[in-house]
Amino acid sequence: MQRRRVCGRTGTMFSIARIFEVMVATAFYSGLVYMFYDGTARRVGKVGSALLPAVWAARDPSVLVVTALHNQPCSYPRGDHLNFLSVMNKQDFARLHGYPIVATAIVADPALPSAWNKIGWLLRAYREFPTAEWYMWVDSDAMIVDPTFEIPFHDFGGKDLVAWGNAEQLKAGNALAGFNSGVMLFRRSKWTKQFLEAVAELGRVPEPELGE
Repeated sequence: MQRRRVCGRTGTMFSIARIFEVMVATAFYSGLVYMFYDGTARRVGKVGSALLPAVWAARDPSVLVVTALHNQPCSYPRGDHLNFLSVMNKQDFARLHGYPIVATAIVADPALPSAWNKIGWLLRAYREFPTAEWYMWVDSDAMIVDPTFEIPFHDFGGKDLVAWGNAEQLKAGNALAGFNSGVMLFRRSKWTKQFLEAVAELGRVPEPELGE
């Protein structure tokens, strides 16, 4: 009897059994996290990163997913709960595709402003996970709507950084509309290391000195 299959947007096939397997693992993992959940999402980073390797073995360690939360409670009443769900969203995506994931609420580099923590974590991931070929950063407020979506890495030949952007807006000096750093893919390369180190160095410069 032929097994039914569910198709992702790019045409990659996922069996119903595989998706059910991910759902069971998610329920189990969520239960473990909720045992430690104290009303904020801060503990997710500390507990989640430690538990994940034991709960789910990565099939494709060449892609590392990285996400981080602010290390302070959210001022919005349901913000911490939404952050928690956001982390689970990334972990579901990673499990389905067999990617390892770093989900944390720890500050990677205290010398960097909180908004620059993603750079600190990308650098730390680069150093601590040398076997990864790609590092996929996803902001905590970015939700993966279609977890079956397959990233077309075969289209990224010769590219070290992949992100959404608008060349015309960048040329016009409108960085906010010209580049979206919410989801970024970095290939492990000398260029990536130098780029992240240069951006981190810029982030350590006190703001009053930036215009001087």
